[in-house]
Amino acid sequence: SLKLPLGITLMCFNLDLITLYNKVHHYVHEFFSWDREIERAMYTNNSLQALLDQANIHMKTSMAILNAGYRVLAFSRNEEIVEPILDPMCESGMMNYEMVKTITLNLADQGMDLSSQDEVEYLAPHSGYYSFIWNITYNDKIVGRFTMILKQTEPSPFYRDFGRVIREHITEFFTSDHAVHFSQNEMIGNLVTDIIEGRITSETVLNERLKPLE
Repeated sequence: SLKLPLGITLMCFNLDLITLYNKVHHYVHEFFSWDREIERAMYTNNSLQALLDQANIHMKTSMAILNAGYRVLAFSRNEEIVEPILDPMCESGMMNYEMVKTITLNLADQGMDLSSQDEVEYLAPHSGYYSFIWNITYNDKIVGRFTMILKQTEPSPFYRDFGRVIREHITEFFTSDHAVHFSQNEMIGNLVTDIIEGRITSETVLNERLKPLE
């Protein structure tokens, strides 16, 4: 068997060099065009909703962006994906306590924790679909979350990589002058998050957290 040095990957193709070059060039060009289009849509409209709408023209997933308090800021749904948590969340504009607990318990069962991992991917037992969740952080604080649900049960490096690109655009939007209002009431948003995720376990701790808001 062929032994390759560490860090070297061997890829075999049944295409001639010119055809392979043209195909690679074509798909690289498509990727950069897609990336520019979602950025243009976001800043032209000053809108995260425009970002998701443009990104999903080719991806056909279900996606949602939430702030630190689990309020829905934008969503784009593939109607073929019936998701018992995402659907009511997008309709109400908020992820409620029961929904958050369902997801955190699902992740815990698979050895994952959103409070300590900025990216998780898992097969969601409540829907049967493969899902991704990315934390959006600023100054080491979680200011939002981006979730993507696929219409499949298998992992996908393609969606993982493209989701990371979208997450970077969302992070840029959160930290730019275009989104100053998303950083307002940060203390309240963090407090809501800690209550929902069960990190405030006593009335004493709650009162201490409420004092700066009085």
